[in-house]
Amino acid sequence: MRALVQTLEKYLSFGAIGGLIGVCNDIATPLAGSNIYGVIAAVVALVLGFLAAGTLGMRSDITRGLLGVGAIMAALSLFFLTQEPSGPNEGDTGYLASHFSIIEKAQDKLVSKLGDIHVETVKIAHNTAQIVENTDDIRGFTIDEDRFVQALDNGDKRTVALACKSGMRASSFIFHGGIHGRDGPDGTYSDEMVSFLINQDCVNAEKLCPELFRMKTSTDFLAGPGARFALLDRVGLICGAKVRKQVADWQEGDTAYR
Repeated sequence: MRALVQTLEKYLSFGAIGGLIGVCNDIATPLAGSNIYGVIAAVVALVLGFLAAGTLGMRSDITRGLLGVGAIMAALSLFFLTQEPSGPNEGDTGYLASHFSIIEKAQDKLVSKLGDIHVETVKIAHNTAQIVENTDDIRGFTIDEDRFVQALDNGDKRTVALACKSGMRASSFIFHGGIHGRDGPDGTYSDEMVSFLINQDCVNAEKLCPELFRMKTSTDFLAGPGARFALLDRVGLICGAKVRKQVADWQEGDTAYR
């Protein structure tokens, strides 16, 4: 008889843990949405208990613990689940909170605290993102002209974007394509990079477009106005159709390099 009592005591002591888990699961109903998760956990504990019984025997504390936890947790969770009131949103608080005001108050405080934690977590994530952005901005101020050009040559858009944020801007070579644009885009300013620079507000059209018509008088092959070396489509993209036509007309009259 004493041996039976001792065995039951062990089952019940472990079962108390299962009961506590079942109660906590019911209190957490507003978060989980249902007591079904307690039932699932109980079934898992019971299955493990039966497996332990087959390998370790019924006398094992592991077997008794798993079966005790699973049985009590299953009983409580199923009871709470079947007692949920019908109707929309009426069972959201769980069985205990709907019957005991002290549980309801504790549950409200728990949900409120978790809501505050969520808000603070969102703030921390936002602040972290802001710190990363500010760090990138600081990095941008350390990028000089040589690194900017190197990044353009290598297609390093991240560095280019940082440089643009710090105030770097594309040079007039963005139009360059050889005499009358016959050689195609300059390697530094590929079509893809030009589109990226425009999207980053890194092309100062008000400054670059007038430069197309400066230095008209020169005998130096590489000198002369930017219009002599400009890609018409690139000019149209950055400066507009009117300036494109002006450059096209200028190139048409530039008989020295036909």
